[in-house]
Amino acid sequence: MVRWGAANGVSFDPKKTEVMHFSRSKLRTTPAVRHGDVEKHPEAALRWLGIWLDSRLSFRIHVEKWAAKAKAVAYHLRGLTNTIHGPLPSAVRSAVRACVEPVLLHGSEAWYPGKTRPRWTQPMKDLPSSNQHLVQIMTKAMNQAMRAILPVWKTTPTTILHRESGIPPIDQLLDARRLRFSARLKSLDEAHPLASRTRPPCQPAYHDLIKRRYQAQTESSFRTRLRRTDELLAPCA
Repeated sequence: MVRWGAANGVSFDPKKTEVMHFSRSKLRTTPAVRHGDVEKHPEAALRWLGIWLDSRLSFRIHVEKWAAKAKAVAYHLRGLTNTIHGPLPSAVRSAVRACVEPVLLHGSEAWYPGKTRPRWTQPMKDLPSSNQHLVQIMTKAMNQAMRAILPVWKTTPTTILHRESGIPPIDQLLDARRLRFSARLKSLDEAHPLASRTRPPCQPAYHDLIKRRYQAQTESSFRTRLRRTDELLAPCA
C-alpha cells in the first residue's frame, strides 16, 4: 500500500492507519506492521462503515456495541414513561420502532446468515447457525424497549410483551431485514460488484479424455451468505 501510494503520489496518515489480522482460529501472536517509521499494532476490533470487525469475524463486538446504544435509548424511554403521567403507549411504540429498532438491527445484513447455514464439507446440507448468542444479546435490549411501552410487571412473560406491544421477536425482525436486502440485491444493475457475487456458479465443462483433477478448477459452488440471501426471493422477470 505504501509503495502504491509513493508511485501514485498518494500519502497515507499513519495516525489513521489500523491493522487487523483475520483468522478463523484464535491467533497466538499478532505481529505488528510498520507504516513508514511508525509501528502499528493490531486492534481488538476496528470500525468500517459502521460495522465493527474483529479478527475472527464473529461480530460479537459489533452486536454488543449497537445493542448497548439501543438499550440506552430504551432506558431513556422508560424514564419518560409512567403509570400515572407519561406519553401514550402508541407514541412510545412509535419511538421504539423509529429509534431503538434501527439501531439494534444496524449492519445485520453483514453478519446474520439466517437460522441455518450450510456445512463446509457438505454444502447441500444445512446446520443451525452458530450466532444465537448474538440474537440473545439483541433480545435483551428489545425486551427493555417493550417494557418502556407497556406498564407491566418485571415477571411478565416475553410472549405477552410481544403480543401487547405489537413488536415481533428479534429473529423475525432479522429475517425481515434479510428479505429487504434480498429485494435490494434483485434490483441491482448487472455491472454492480454484488450482482456478480450473487450469480450461481457456471456448470463446468469437462473433457472425457483428461482426468478431472488435471483440468482447470471452476469457481466455488459453496452457497455463501450473500448467495443464500439472494435466493430468498425469485428472480425478477
